[in-house]
Amino acid sequence: MKYTPNYGLKKPEQYDFYNVEDFNENADIIDEKLKEIEDGIENIAGEVEDELESHKNDNTRHISPNIPATAITFGGKFQIAYNSATNSLDITVVG
Repeated sequence: MKYTPNYGLKKPEQYDFYNVEDFNENADIIDEKLKEIEDGIENIAGEVEDELESHKNDNTRHISPNIPATAITFGGKFQIAYNSATNSLDITVVG
């Protein structure tokens, strides 16, 4: 029997007997890891949504000293701004 390097999933070799319990253990590991990823994504999406709603209700213009554009600041951690000089979106870490 071999195992995957990241999650230790069982990988039967050519002459190993098939074991339903091995398959079920692998499925449980995969299910648990996918749920952790999904929950993490939902948490991040919620934080971004809250920050966007807060910014929408904030009448202050957030100006970055290094970017010639109006920027949206997210949680004091980073800014997204349209840069008219380069016609691009700039993302800057600020905190």
